[in-house]
Order: sequence, then C-alpha cells, then structure tokens
Amino acid sequence: MLRRTRWLVAVAVTATALGAVPGGPASAEPGHTAPVSSVKAGAGGTTHTITLLTGDVVTVHSSGSRCPQASVEPARPNAVFHQSCGPDGHLHVVPVSVASKIGPILDPDLFDVTTLIAEGYDDESTPTLPVIVQPAVQAARVAALADVRQLPLIEAVAGHVPKKSEATAKLATDSLLAGAKKVWLDRKVRATGLTTTRPGNAAPIAGKQHGSGLDWNLDQISAPDAWKAGYTGKGVRVAVLDTGADFTHPDLAGRVVEKADFTVEGGDAVDHNGHGTHTASTIAGTGAAAHGQRRGVAPDAQLVIGKVLDDNGFGDDSQIIKAVEWAAERADVVNMSLGGEAPDDGNDPLALAVDAASRKSGALFVISSGNNGGAISAPGSAATALTVGAVDRDGKLAGFSSRGPLVDTSVAKPELVAPGVDIVAARAAGTNLQDPIDQYYEGLTGTSMAAPHVAGAAALLAQRHPDWKADRLKAALVGAADPMTGVDPYAVGAGRLDAVRALSGPTSNQSAPDLGTFTYPQSGTAATTLTWTGDTGPATVNLDLDVTAVNHDGTAAPRGAVTLTTSKVKVKRGSTASTTLRINRAALAASPGYHLATVTARSSGHKLVATTPVSFYVEPRSFDLTVNTKPMADTAEGADNFVGVLVTNLDDPLISAGGAFFEQGKSVTVRVAAGRYAVTAGYSSYDPTTDAQQGAYVGDTDVAINGDRSITLDPAAARPVTATVDGAPTAPILTSFVYQQTTKNGLSWWNSVTGLGGGAKVSVSPLRKPSIGSLRAYSTFYLQSPQGTANPYAYDLVHEYTGGVPADPAYRVSKAEQARLARIDERFNQVDSPEMFTSLRRAIFAPDGLYLTQLRNFDLPTNRTAYLSPGYLYVDEAVYGGLPAQEQVRSYQPGSRQSKIWARQPLHSDWADGIVTKGDVLPCATAPARTRGNLHLDLVMLTDQHGRADCLQGGGIGLNRTLSLYRDGKLVDERNASRADFTVPQQAADYRVTFDLDTSLILPVSTKVNTSWTFRSAGPTGTGSVPLPLLAVDYALPMDAGNHIVGGTGEFTVRQAQGVPAQKVTSFQVWTSTDDGKTWKGARATRDGGAYRVELPSPKAGQAVSLRVKAGASGGSGIDQTIIRAYRAG
Repeated sequence: MLRRTRWLVAVAVTATALGAVPGGPASAEPGHTAPVSSVKAGAGGTTHTITLLTGDVVTVHSSGSRCPQASVEPARPNAVFHQSCGPDGHLHVVPVSVASKIGPILDPDLFDVTTLIAEGYDDESTPTLPVIVQPAVQAARVAALADVRQLPLIEAVAGHVPKKSEATAKLATDSLLAGAKKVWLDRKVRATGLTTTRPGNAAPIAGKQHGSGLDWNLDQISAPDAWKAGYTGKGVRVAVLDTGADFTHPDLAGRVVEKADFTVEGGDAVDHNGHGTHTASTIAGTGAAAHGQRRGVAPDAQLVIGKVLDDNGFGDDSQIIKAVEWAAERADVVNMSLGGEAPDDGNDPLALAVDAASRKSGALFVISSGNNGGAISAPGSAATALTVGAVDRDGKLAGFSSRGPLVDTSVAKPELVAPGVDIVAARAAGTNLQDPIDQYYEGLTGTSMAAPHVAGAAALLAQRHPDWKADRLKAALVGAADPMTGVDPYAVGAGRLDAVRALSGPTSNQSAPDLGTFTYPQSGTAATTLTWTGDTGPATVNLDLDVTAVNHDGTAAPRGAVTLTTSKVKVKRGSTASTTLRINRAALAASPGYHLATVTARSSGHKLVATTPVSFYVEPRSFDLTVNTKPMADTAEGADNFVGVLVTNLDDPLISAGGAFFEQGKSVTVRVAAGRYAVTAGYSSYDPTTDAQQGAYVGDTDVAINGDRSITLDPAAARPVTATVDGAPTAPILTSFVYQQTTKNGLSWWNSVTGLGGGAKVSVSPLRKPSIGSLRAYSTFYLQSPQGTANPYAYDLVHEYTGGVPADPAYRVSKAEQARLARIDERFNQVDSPEMFTSLRRAIFAPDGLYLTQLRNFDLPTNRTAYLSPGYLYVDEAVYGGLPAQEQVRSYQPGSRQSKIWARQPLHSDWADGIVTKGDVLPCATAPARTRGNLHLDLVMLTDQHGRADCLQGGGIGLNRTLSLYRDGKLVDERNASRADFTVPQQAADYRVTFDLDTSLILPVSTKVNTSWTFRSAGPTGTGSVPLPLLAVDYALPMDAGNHIVGGTGEFTVRQAQGVPAQKVTSFQVWTSTDDGKTWKGARATRDGGAYRVELPSPKAGQAVSLRVKAGASGGSGIDQTIIRAYRAG
C-alpha cells in the first residue's frame, strides 16, 4: 500500500548511457569529473556536490525554497535515476539499482540531497557518509563501513562510508545491502534553545512575580509549593544530555555526581556553548550565585552530565544513542533538550533508542518538542518520552513551539507545556548565547528551556515515589497539568506543567492515549478505558469526571459525540478506579480531522485532580483507490524494472500519496478523500547485461474519486519522445520529457523522464489538460553531429506540447523551422594548465523561467556550431577544471547568429551586471550597487570575459584574496572576500576598490591579479539602489586553442556599468613584462572604434607575459589591472 505523504513527491526518471549524465561526461569515462566547490550563489542560491551511498555524484544548484536543479554523474557506466521534488523544496535522487530498497531497508534521507546538504554531508564538508546499520548478518557490520561503533541498544552499528570510490559503491550496494536489515542516515541533532536575540519590546527577563523573590517560571509551575511539602529532588539522579556543563559554576557545585563526554574521545564534558549549563541548572541548580533566588526546580537532585553536543550545539544520532544507554543506566530521569529537523513518526533510530532504553531501565526521558512551530522530530517523537512544548510568562503558547500530531499519525505530542521564554538560569563561563544578565546568569528562550522544568518536576515526583518507573511518572505528570483552552490542543497536550499536583492525591494511570484513525464511513463506537490510582493516604476520594472534545482548530465536537460510562468514581487508598470513554463515530461524520478528547477528574470543591488527553483522527469522506500497473514491453529477462506511482490531489498537491517503488505489473492501494486527482507513474527499466534502458511517463491528469475505484496504468500507451532534423543527421545525447501541473491553489509539481545516450529510450503517454488548474509539457533535446563529422554541430531544442501531450510526441524540425533556429558559433579553448579541461553546462528554461533541463558536455571540439530553439531562456556555464564561468541568462531571437569563445586567456578579476532573475533562473552573481548607506561589491575572482561570473564568492582552496574599500583616500574596511557590504555615508565621495588575488599555489597562469577600481559615487535618496559606475576591460588576444599567442596584436575593450550615464574613455595604457612584473615595458595602444589594438610580445621558450592595463573615463571612473603570467610560451 502506498504510504501517505505530507508533501507531493514528483518522480523524474533519468536514464544514463555510456556515462553520459547532466553535469557529467557526455562521452568520457566515469570519474572524468571536474568538481565544483560549494559556493554561495546570487539570489540566495548555492551549489554543492553530494556523493550518494551508491557512489553516484549529484551536483545541485539550490534556489531557496524552490526545487533545486540537479545533474548526476554515475559511479559506473549506464545508470538510471529517479528524481523527485515537491512543494517543500526537497530534492530526492534515487538510483534505480536500489529503488526497491528505499523504505524497507534504506532510509529515504540517504537520497534526499536537500537534507544531506543541510546536515553538512555534502562533499565539500565531509569525505564520508555517516550511517547507522542494523545488520541481518554479522558479516555486513563492517563490509562497507569505517570507524565502526557498536550500538547494542538498537542492535545496530554506526560507521562511515568513504565517498568517491567505485569500490565503495560496490561495497555499499552489494555487501552492505545484502546483509543489512536497515540502513539509516546518521543525522545531525542540535540544541533546541533559540539563539536569536529577543524583540526590543519584550518584557524584562529578570522580573519576579507573586512576591516570592523567585523568577516567574518557578512560581508558574508551583515549584515553591512542592518544596514546602518537602520535595526537592533529594536522592534522585537526573541525567542531562546536552553540551556539557560548567562544573565551576557556583549553582552546580556539589550537584554533579558523574560525567562523560561523547563528542570527543577523552573529553572533559566541559560546556563551551552554554546551553547545557543553562538546562542543568534549571533542573537542579542551587541558586548559590543569586543567594538562592535562582534555584532549579529540584535543587537537591543529583546531576549526571553527558556531553553529546559539541561546542556549536550539534551532535550525531549515533553518539547520542550511545549516551542514551549510558544515561538510562545511571539516572531516574533523563533530560534531552535537543532534536533534529525532519518530522518523525517515532521510527527514527534515535527515537527507537529512547524507547528501548526507557523500557529496559525504567528511566523517564523528558525531551523538548522543538522550535520550528511545526511537526516534531526525533527524539521527541519517541513513544515513551514525555515531550514538552513551551509557554511564556503569561502562560500562553510560544509561537515557535513545535506541535503534533506526529507525522502520518494522530499521536498527540507534546504531552504538556512548560515555561520556555526568557528563562534565566546559569551562564557557563566564557559563553554568551542570548541575553546575559550578569557573570553567572543568562536568559534563554526555546523548548530547550521548557523540558528541564518538567525533568525537575519528574525528580520531585520520583522522590515522592522512588519505586515508580517511566510510565507512572509520565502519566502522573501529564495528568497533573493545568488544562488550556482556546489553543490548538495538539500544541499543548494536557496543558501547563504543575509540579505539585501529582505529589498528593489520586493520579492518572495513562498519559495521552491515541485511538488512531476512524475510517470512513463513520459508524459504531470507539472506546478506551481510563484509570486513576489513589494515593497512599487513608482517605477515599470522590472524583467527578467530565469530558470535552475539540478539533485540531479548536472547534468543539458535536454534543454527545464523546461520553463517559460514569461521571463519578471513588478512589480508595492505593486502589484503582476506572471509566470508559466512548466516541460516537457517526456523530463526528460531519467533523472530520484531528480531535483531542480531554477527560478531567475533579475532587470536592471542583478541585482539579487529573487531566487525560485522548487523540484520534476522523477520516473525511474517503475511498480506496487501487492503481494497477502493467509491465513495460520488450524488456530483457533479468532487467531491473520498477515503477513509482503518485496520486496527487488537484485542489491541494500537499495532499498526496506515493513515493514507493515496486515491481512493474503489481498493484497498490491508497486511501484518498473524495475529489479529483492526478494519477501518474514513472516507469524505468535497466538491463545491466546489454546497457539497454527505458523510461516512460504514464498517467491520467484528472481522475474523479467518488467511491472505491480501480485504475490501470499501461506503458503500452506511451510513444517514444524523439527529435529529428530534416537533412541533418544527428545522434541524441539527451532526451527529456518535462511536465508541470498546477492546482487551483497555485501550487505546482513537476515530473520528468530523461534519457542520456542513444541507447536510452524515453516515452510518454497522452496527457490531457485537467479540469482543475493547468498543465504544461515540454520535450527537450541535445543532439550532436555523428562522430567524425568534419565540422561538428549540435542542436539544443525545446518543443512545447500546447493543449496536452498528443498520442505521438515526436518532434520533427522542418527546413522552415530550421531557418528560425538561433545559431551560435562556439570555440572551446583549454586553459594553459594541466588537467584544466573545458566543459560546458547549458541549462534551458521556459520563457517564464520554468526549469526544463541541463546537460554538461566534456571532450568538446575546438569549434562547433550550435542551433538553439529561439524564445527560450539559456544559462551557459563553462567549467575550466574547477573554475566556473557562468554567463547571464540569455534568450536568442529567431534566425539570429552570434559567436562565443570560452576559456580565452588571460583569466582576470572582474564584476558582472545585467543580472536577470526570473522563475527558476537564479544566477550566482549580483551587480555592484549602493543604497544611501550601504555599498555592495560582488567581484569575480577569475573570468575570461566580462559578464561571466566564477560563482566562487565562498572562496576556494589555493585562492587567496583581499578586498579593500577606500573613501576619499581613507580605508573603510578590508575583507578576505570577493562579495561584501560596506557601511558608507550618503554624501558623494571618491572611492577606490582594490582586489588582490594570489593563485600561485594552484595555477601556472594568472598567478597574481591586482585590480584597482576608482569611481565617484553618492547614495540615492529613499530606499532604492543605484549601480556603481565601474569600468572593466575585456581581453581578446590572438590565442590558439591551447591559449598560446599566435599573433602580435590583441584587442582590448573598456566596458562600463549598465544603468549609469555613459562616460567617455579618456585614457588607455598597456604595459607588458616578461620577467613576472619585475620590469615593465610600455606597449602602443591604437584606438579602433570602441576598442584598442595593442602589439603584444611573443614569449620565448620558458617565458610568460604579464600585462598591466590602465584606463580612465570622463566621469572619474578608472581601472588599473595587473595580471602576472597572463599567458605563456607554447
């Protein structure tokens, strides 16, 4: 059965042949790769490379919240990939060879490249991929892993898979998978205290209330009343798994009885972050540094400190799992103010470890819910954990507090809430996380601060009942909470923490039962038994019971929908009384959604004794949709044949189901609400014996579901997607079908099937326009001339299917249509540096910026003629070894002709403007500009032509740079950067920007480039910005394909910034040097129209020529640029 998903998963099938992949070699052997550094891109984008578990390398350009653009280079020839992305912006890249293992064995996060980047597992950040493996056989434990660590709590091991190795890929996909029961990504976990500063209008964080002399948070939870009753946590051990602790802090003196460091072998567990000290003192601080006023909730409890988060507040699942087992063996209560980022249903390995440890030892784990205001992640998702949200000083829910239900369930978490805003507690020496009060105290905010309040209250209760285990402690604390009204019940659970109520009188025996889903149609009754146990005192307590129920949004359930079998019970000394909660499902038929029934027990005088929340989900009018898939025809015996089915709601694509890969010919059933859906499937077949591969997209874009229904998807209806050019023989290197469907709420999803190489077949069935929303469909093609053609050519084509996809999707380019194609005469030089080969990535977008496809070609001919479909948007990015050269987006007119030369030396520093951002087109560069008080610079370290950006704002290994800004001759600031912002006055002034670049560690040419720009500028009025009037120089030297000079005359052109008044170039000078700049000789420059022609020396064997160029303009702008070793002798 298909799993229910929280977001749309759009499948793309990518088939690769002969090692040809987008962003990888089109005709080279695997491994012939030019790695791209991780760089910050303009408009908020980044570029990363990620090596998957299988050894396949994905290059990803991220564009904020939109779906990233990706290309894949397989570890071995001939591979098939599924790509998927939905409204959440997460990109999944799944090799077909392991598709059937995703879910049952392999953690989907291992192929979620967005998550891998966010977790810091991209290739620029780490050379290994950390995993947690539950082995099915002992031999699999170390077959593909390094640095193996045992995790007996979940019968698993943790280790690292080395990247970028064919042998590694074989181990990972063969040895590891053959013996693995489950393989998870070893995810990052972080502290759940907010690190942002408080709003300026926030109340003073050190304020007192109720005249107790204590901070408000202690009074809010009635901690002083518990102390007066004699309960201070004495004799109870509380473990704190966090960033360690400051053991020298006066408030923790004498409180810590044991410690361990899980972040580094032999570590001292000292807190250099501050988070752990704060949480530990909230639990059991003595308040010694504040004369007892700022004490913990359980000031006499003993602390067991486990440092599981590093000094930046981050840790790994595996190291925390080790600590969970350690802590559970040593403490009655364990506080974990930490969590991951991904929503979890309780099956994350860290959540499973918490459950296993709690059930084995009886220790209660108290865990923060998280600070994203959305779904709860692990370990707060653990079933046995007491998960805690946050409220402020007024007892109101904090907006950042994460809430339930747990993803894909109706489980209510957090079970309760506690103070978590502006909490003052101990400050670790030398730290400053948020709001320091003085040397010893700091105010922090987050669910991290709420959890230790509950852990402290649990210590008080454990002192009162030393024989109680986790389930009794949790149930009693949840039951003792103060109910909250007018708020999402799934955000607060039973309500606000009360630390004293559970210490006497009857207590609840269940925390927050979940009754699951009530499937449509609604009929009959659901029931659960609730019990309370009397205190050890002799008195009999009469309890009055009441029940209310509200929907997720706070709407009350219909009258009579929830009832109790009895409204009164008697609880005697140590005995148990019960009632049955009954839910009339038929009464809730008109109120579908998540519900929480709250049963309250009160004693005489209407005194609250216990609160029990019960969760359930009422399914709306829903039906079974069975999707039958027929197998692809003409596939070889033994081929890997898989299909991925998606069912997407046409009113809201966030309501969807799918993501499962299974064998073709099988059927799946998914439960969907009545409505209209797109039912689609991405087929793929790969024969490892013959390299034959096929990809097909099949489906119906508009299916009405008003009852149980069966639909059959048949790839026989699909026809080949092909392109032919009349009179021009071609060979396909990429064929792609791209499909986007948009619902009436404006959200879209895309699917694509891409084949690379002549042996890859792509097919698509007819697709009609839906009755709801819109449909867009395109085919794109990269065609090249047959091998050995004297004058190589290429066709980069786009064909739009208006009105839906027809029965025959083939595209024929007639002679008349050929005349409308844009022509580019391309020349590809090679930088005069070993292994610095030139490749070209061309990305294609629809006129409105919708991303269609891209391809990176290696082994390019020196000269080639390219023909492109006019009217579309293109972004060309050459890569010289590891140096990008990204042009700005361009659209070509029908029948136009232009020329481009790539990798022509000298490489020099520059800037780019004319930046266009449109749809998915997000260039990496930003134009130099200024506002009334800020001056923005974005310089290109190395480029071959003005307007091309190197996308290396983040720097690179072996590239040493210094950027300086002067105003009226005085230094404003100096940065180790190429992109920077400077605060400057609005008044007009003379500016000078210097940019010094040293590449001598990695390059034999352009080893040092020193550039000075001068200009006069004033800030605009208002909030707008204006371009900076900078000059640039383009160098057109007579070079052969190897960048060796073949003539004596070069052409130099002075470029000016767009959007500012044009200046007259008043001076232009050139000097040359053949001794690396020790001596210079003037060169004659002759003006020729808009350019200057300069006689240049031809270097002798072993020599290099350096250049210095200086130009000035009438408006005060100038440029002075020196390039050491601009070109060398051949």
